Amino acid sequence: LQLSPVSTDAYLGLADCFLRRNQVQEAALILRNGLSHVPDNEIRILLTLASLEEAAFRRPSEALRLCNQALLKQPDSVQAQDCVRRNSETVAGPEH
Repeated sequence: LQLSPVSTDAYLGLADCFLRRNQVQEAALILRNGLSHVPDNEIRILLTLASLEEAAFRRPSEALRLCNQALLKQPDSVQAQDCVRRNSETVAGPEH
């Protein structure tokens, strides 16, 4: 990260290292830090964070917020659209 602080791949790679060691909180911290350094149109960090919020932290509302941010940046992203749909359904609950 010191060599290339704007590299999305660097943040994702370091977060992956933490995840492989079951250090989910540390991975999320790295990704959140990366959000302010990577190009504005980059959504991979947002979607990775959303995935952590959804699966590891069980916070679908936060996952949905991140998915919506990604969708605003790249409206044609199928991954972002799926993320919004999936988390919207979870937040709405089974009666909807």
